[in-house]
Amino acid sequence: MGVSLKWFLIMMICSQLYGSLCQANLFRRYKLLYNGGQKVIASYTSYEAYSSVSCAAICNGKSGCWLYTWNTASKICQVLNFLTAAITTGVAPPTMRTYYVDVINGKKIVKTPISSTWTQINDTCANMGGRLHLPVDNTFCYILNHVFGAIELHIGLWRYPSDITVWYNMDGLTTFPRLTWGPGYPNNADGVQYYGTCYNGGGEDISIYYSRYGVCEI
Repeated sequence: MGVSLKWFLIMMICSQLYGSLCQANLFRRYKLLYNGGQKVIASYTSYEAYSSVSCAAICNGKSGCWLYTWNTASKICQVLNFLTAAITTGVAPPTMRTYYVDVINGKKIVKTPISSTWTQINDTCANMGGRLHLPVDNTFCYILNHVFGAIELHIGLWRYPSDITVWYNMDGLTTFPRLTWGPGYPNNADGVQYYGTCYNGGGEDISIYYSRYGVCEI
């Protein structure tokens, strides 16, 4: 069955069961994070879903849902509401699966194979056929920090050296989604913090000299 037809049938079923929750973004896809026994401690909303795919469709209908769990035994779907702190995990039934978003708007979100300065990571993403990714919100920052095993990651956020107040995304726009700075940032602490990172779930400005892994969309 083709992908388009598959998603059409999923959304038809989802619309009948869950109504307005199913106005899904069809370009968002999910990857298995935990195959039972473990789950992310967070705020969830529970639904009954026939399959993991229908659970994904419900998650797709919530703009801030970047992670969900689905229990293969009970068929209970739990979609993430938000995160306000670094991810901690707890014990879960062996039948519980946890999935997170790894494709947004048709672009796969990946960690760079090297740790380097922001400018080098920017070039690395380009060489991989993509560009630096700017997470939509702090919840997705927390998830990326957790999934990629790094407390700080280069992201698609930068400024001109001559202006410490105006920040840009990779399209050169000064307006962003819901990502906010962490407490006390940006602070241009060493006078050359021209670039942005996801630091423990929030935005932080970083020196042109510091090496970190980065988040690419390809």
